[in-house]
Amino acid sequence: MKKSIITAALSSVLALGISAEALAVEWNVSVWGKRRAFTENCVRIRPVGGLGNQLFTFAAGREVARRNNATLVIDDTWFATQATRQYELDSFHTGAHVESGSWQPSLQDRFPSGVRLLDKFAGKRLQMGATYGEPNFFYHPEVLTLRTPVSLSGFFQSFKYFLDSQHEVRNALRSLTNPSLWFLQQAERLKDLGEWVALHVRRGDYLEPSTEDFHGLAGSTYYGRALSHLKKSLGKLPIVLFSDDLSEAERLLDLSAHYDVHVMHSPPESRAIESINLMSLSTASVLANSSFSWWGAWLGDDPDRPVLCPRPWFQARNLDYRDLLLPHWISLGID
Repeated sequence: MKKSIITAALSSVLALGISAEALAVEWNVSVWGKRRAFTENCVRIRPVGGLGNQLFTFAAGREVARRNNATLVIDDTWFATQATRQYELDSFHTGAHVESGSWQPSLQDRFPSGVRLLDKFAGKRLQMGATYGEPNFFYHPEVLTLRTPVSLSGFFQSFKYFLDSQHEVRNALRSLTNPSLWFLQQAERLKDLGEWVALHVRRGDYLEPSTEDFHGLAGSTYYGRALSHLKKSLGKLPIVLFSDDLSEAERLLDLSAHYDVHVMHSPPESRAIESINLMSLSTASVLANSSFSWWGAWLGDDPDRPVLCPRPWFQARNLDYRDLLLPHWISLGID
């Protein structure tokens, strides 16, 4: 009884915020300048970050929309403010409607302390107002029970959100909107190579001190362990090297004396989704601690395909990524 009374009281405290949000989202102005009621049957997502992060948001939003027989709406506003990131979901057929400016912040974003307290007493994340704010990093099954209209705020980095539609998500990611000639040629070349290992090295912004502190770096020790593991089980297969810093990756690994190495130089006209598709063609995958790596492995995944990944996935110790990696993937220590 006491718990229900406190929960009700906290709900009342947040009622004003909920009402304000309802007023804010009752009407939106679309990119065509027309007023549109927010009562439509849709799921809105607002992807941020690189392609790997965008894909997780897309896949989770797509599944919520599918369960509601609703339209998936992608708000691409965030990318207008970014110098180093671009909207990548237009590189394949999402089946979604894309617009700008309709996003509404979640109550978690606006009243984080009050929402956390209310969730604690309720024992779960509550859907309040029009936007569901992801409470933390691991899988939350209530996301799949949300009803429209709703917006999703968060990263949703777990395969469990789209487990029931994994085949459809894979088909979407393979349906490229405008594949480059380079991609088509490389896909044929890799098929002719026979069995091979996709090895991904992530550097780029991971070398920035704050980013490295958060993510950590998978170094030569980890990659050596991973290749030794695969050599024992599969033999000495050719390695195809993918990286956002190929010169650093080649210096770090120094593989050419011991393996048949093929370096994947993607040209400017190639979209990032093409490299993910190429990685998915491999016999086995050695991942960096990167969502880009994750999708290259997941897209071509089956239980018999070896996938090796670094442990920990995040250097930051406050992130619980228990639901990120697939159960049959093999994790190896970075150090």
